[in-house]
Amino acid sequence: SNPEGQKRLQEMRRKIAELDELNAAERERLESEQRASAERRRAQEAFERDLQAQVESELRKHREREAREAEEQAEKESEARLALEERTRRRREQQAQEQERSKLLEEQRMEGRSDLAQNKWQLVEEELERQWAEQEAEERRRVDDYARDRRRQFEEWERRLAAERQRFASEAEFCVAARRHKARAAAYEDERYYSSQRGPTAGPTASPRPPSAGASQGASQAKTLPEQKNLTPEERSVLKELQSVQGASREQQKVKVKDLLFRWHPDKNPDCPEKAKQLFQFVQQHRQLVLGL
Repeated sequence: SNPEGQKRLQEMRRKIAELDELNAAERERLESEQRASAERRRAQEAFERDLQAQVESELRKHREREAREAEEQAEKESEARLALEERTRRRREQQAQEQERSKLLEEQRMEGRSDLAQNKWQLVEEELERQWAEQEAEERRRVDDYARDRRRQFEEWERRLAAERQRFASEAEFCVAARRHKARAAAYEDERYYSSQRGPTAGPTASPRPPSAGASQGASQAKTLPEQKNLTPEERSVLKELQSVQGASREQQKVKVKDLLFRWHPDKNPDCPEKAKQLFQFVQQHRQLVLGL
């Protein structure tokens, strides 16, 4: 039995050695997995720290950008308010000057005319005012149609832009775009309100305006103006005075036309009625060709 015991002992030792090798391999595998897990954990923690730092940096930049935009918007609003006040002041001064000139012109007309001439001149003025009122009504209608079309087109663009942003933009970008859209809408409503307050004689705004019918008509008819060499000195002088107020306001153009018509009215020039009649008709014709009135 001794050889068999030795054999079993050797078999047991061999099995123990195999188990030791398996245990060592398993221990090495576990240690390797623990090291890999620790490495992954450290990498995950480093990634989270970097991501948190990046998010905080982006948030800080976003807040700074919002602060800058708010400051720029406040500056623009302040500049727009100052510009509006300046335009209002100039418009009031211009209206006061035009009223003073109109009053002086009216006094001069009333002093130098008989009742019959005054009635004739009143008819001429009423006809002028009627024609000008029709032109202004047509111009306001065209401007309203143009503004309505522009507003409808703007709303359609905004709707499409919002739909595209909802499809492609990130949440933060969409929030920024929404705030900008809200600011633009508020500015647009303010412009509509102040435009209605300014009325039809308000100064130019930032928004584009449709081409004037009178201006385009005057530009197309300007080609029919007679040559300077075919005009008399008085007609050249009248034409020069009409052209001098082409870039002025509508009220100034009206004052100039009335002044020329009154100056060359036949009843105002009894010494040269034929010449006065010719120049009166010349003013009537060229006020439309030059000024579109």
